[in-house]
Amino acid sequence: MQVNWNDGMIIHMKRRFPLLLILLVALSGCSSMRTEDADVVREQRQTALRNALSQATDKVPVTLFATTTTATFLTSSSQPLLTMTEIPLLQHYLGTYRTLCQNAFRATLLSMPDEVKGIAQTMGIPDPKAVIDRRDDSMTEQLATTYATPLKEAISKHLETELADAQAMLGRILTMYRIWDTGKQHVGEKALPEVSEPTLQAYTDLFFDRYIASLRTQEIDVRTTPRLVGSGSLYEFFAKEKETRK
Repeated sequence: MQVNWNDGMIIHMKRRFPLLLILLVALSGCSSMRTEDADVVREQRQTALRNALSQATDKVPVTLFATTTTATFLTSSSQPLLTMTEIPLLQHYLGTYRTLCQNAFRATLLSMPDEVKGIAQTMGIPDPKAVIDRRDDSMTEQLATTYATPLKEAISKHLETELADAQAMLGRILTMYRIWDTGKQHVGEKALPEVSEPTLQAYTDLFFDRYIASLRTQEIDVRTTPRLVGSGSLYEFFAKEKETRK
């Protein structure tokens, strides 16, 4: 009887083995599908974040530096130039210098979408959900911190070329100022304050700070301003992401 019982168990197991095998394969498949689904979701979030930064840089107004003053483009030591009226044509040349700086900054600004989009594609986003939840300008924040160096290098490269005329004009202004100062000293008058030119780094920092501030505003707009339902806007994507936090 024992032999018969064992034989029955073996036969029973043989009959069920295919079913067990199918079940194991199905469970393995489900686990694989869950992993693949998680990878897809992560890629979708990464793409949305990169696209948000790309759309934001397209929206930064080209007039960003249109009202930047002459004083802003000068060093602190050069501020006395702004109130000097005794040097002929000095104020006129300062106005020309300001316009040339504004034009140089505008030309550099027009190159930023390509630069930022290029950097965006290299940005590491291992946990995109955390980046999304952190803040509505999180990609700009990451650009301004982790990726500040490549962005500043790009800005500096463009400004170095675009500012050539402005720097030549400022050089002319400072030459006039120093000649005037020498003449005053020759007749026994007090020397004028020493003045200096802004460095390329100073111009770069000015551009970077204002550009990043505007980019933050535009990223927030891209991610939080409602668009038409069904338009496929990034607002819809990020709005759904916020719902998952509740």
